[in-house]
Amino acid sequence: MLTQTQSNEVTKFSKLGIYLANESAIVDTYAPFETAVGVFAADLIVLNGLTPGKNADASGTTEDKTLDKIKIATNLAFVCQKTKAYAIATGNSTLQVQMKATKSSIMAKKETDIMGYVTTIVGLVTPLLDLALFIPYGITTASLATITTWSVTYNGLIGKASVDESGNAIANDKIDAQIKKMQLVKNTMDLLLSEFMPLNPDFVAGFILNSKNSITGVHHNGVKGLITEFGTNKGVGDAVVQLMGTDKITLGDLLGNYLITIVSPKLYVISVTAFGYVPQTKVVKIEKGEIIELDFELVKIV
Repeated sequence: MLTQTQSNEVTKFSKLGIYLANESAIVDTYAPFETAVGVFAADLIVLNGLTPGKNADASGTTEDKTLDKIKIATNLAFVCQKTKAYAIATGNSTLQVQMKATKSSIMAKKETDIMGYVTTIVGLVTPLLDLALFIPYGITTASLATITTWSVTYNGLIGKASVDESGNAIANDKIDAQIKKMQLVKNTMDLLLSEFMPLNPDFVAGFILNSKNSITGVHHNGVKGLITEFGTNKGVGDAVVQLMGTDKITLGDLLGNYLITIVSPKLYVISVTAFGYVPQTKVVKIEKGEIIELDFELVKIV
């Protein structure tokens, strides 16, 4: 049985994983971010395999099977990359679209979809193997056969989880460790996210939205709001928000959104500081069972 905190983190990471897989075309334009997303996707498979506690007949993917999936995704992505390069060189736009998969997008697929996807890619590539223009790209019958064998083996393991994961203590320790590991990867993605702001601000907004836990129906006490630049309404990113006299402190996101929860109901002084802006404080009264909304407009230092 998951704790509430574990459940929230699993839900948040799963939601973010789906979003990133659907936005792979944007993700793949920035190599450091793409690498981090690939690690995140692999870690998510491990996390999903650990939750909830399973017996030997339960469904799910264990860590060992995840390593198999990584192996399949890595090699199949290589096939797609090389075939896509051939498609571009020969002006085959249809094949180019069919070979758009990356390691991260393959890792994000459901385990039950892997063998079918491998079969599809192999079926598209096989007729090209004997073409003189395709041979230099290094894809062979043997390499495709190996990936196919791996996918069949992987498919046969679906639904089998190791017995030791069914013990609550063991399962919860593994889950907590995996959540901590994934949070570090997400922190890396957060640091790299600003790269997308000039050309893909909607992607950044979607990433932030899908990175947050939903508080719908959960009666926390707290405060949230938007931090903008005075006179322009432009969001101020990475602002430090603190309830003075407490250890409650958070960092606003790139769009200026912030959220502080699990706060005792009473009056507080809340401060906001951001590089290049005049600090600002306000008084806020936290009510029981409510998330109070409080926005800030920061004056830019000239």
